[in-house]
Amino acid sequence: MYVHTRFIGRVVTAVLAAALTVSVGAQTPLQSGRRLALPSTGTEGLSGSFWRTALADGGPMPTVERLLVVGPDGRVIGEANGDGDHVLLPEAVDELLAAKPVRATLVHNHPGGVSLSGNDLSQLGKPGVERVIAVAPDGSVFEATAGPKFDRGTFDERYLKMLSEMTERVNREARRDGVSLDRVYPNLCHLTALALDRAGVIRYRMTPSLKLRVELDRYRHVLEWTVGHDKQYR
Repeated sequence: MYVHTRFIGRVVTAVLAAALTVSVGAQTPLQSGRRLALPSTGTEGLSGSFWRTALADGGPMPTVERLLVVGPDGRVIGEANGDGDHVLLPEAVDELLAAKPVRATLVHNHPGGVSLSGNDLSQLGKPGVERVIAVAPDGSVFEATAGPKFDRGTFDERYLKMLSEMTERVNREARRDGVSLDRVYPNLCHLTALALDRAGVIRYRMTPSLKLRVELDRYRHVLEWTVGHDKQYR
C-alpha cells in the first residue's frame, strides 16, 4: 500500500511537535550546587527511579520538562525548567558544552512518555555532550551516545529522512495487520532511534517500564517488521 507523501509530512510534523525537545535559548541556568551520587559506571544504564528522584530533587516529579546537565563526577553543571513541550538549554551552558569536552549528560523528563527526539539527539554533536537521556512518567529510560557514523553537519537531515521512512513503514505494517495507528505512532521516535543505532549513527538504549514492555509486546509484529527482526528493544 502506498502512503501519500503529504500525509507522511503531516505525521512527521505532528511527531516532531509531540517529541518533547531540548533546544537552546537565552535562559538563565538554575544554580543548585548539587552533586548526584553516581555509581562507578557513571550515568550509563541508570534506572528510571534514580533519574526521577534526581529530577524531582526532593519534590514531586515535574509535570513540565526539567533539564539537568550532569558532569561525569555527578556535579550538576546546570538546571533549567521548561514547559510541557520543551526545555531550553541555557546559552551559558550551551557555550560551555560547545567549547569544552566536559563529558556531560543531558537528562530531562518527557511528560508525554516518548523517546528521544531528533533535537535531543542532535545535542550529541557538541564536544561537551557525552550522553542524552529522557525519562518517561512511567519510569522508562531512553538514552543515547554518538555512534561511529554520527555527523553533526548532516544529522538533522538524516534524522528527518529516517523518521519519514519509519512513519511510512509503520503505516504500511499497521494497516496490513489492522492495528490502530494511534497505538503505534507514540513509538515512532523509539523506532527511529533504533534504526539510527542499526546504522551506527548513535548508540541507543531503552529500559522500558513493565507497562511499556507490555505495550511493545502487544504490537511486536508491527514494530519488528518496521525496524527489522533482529533488534526491537533491549
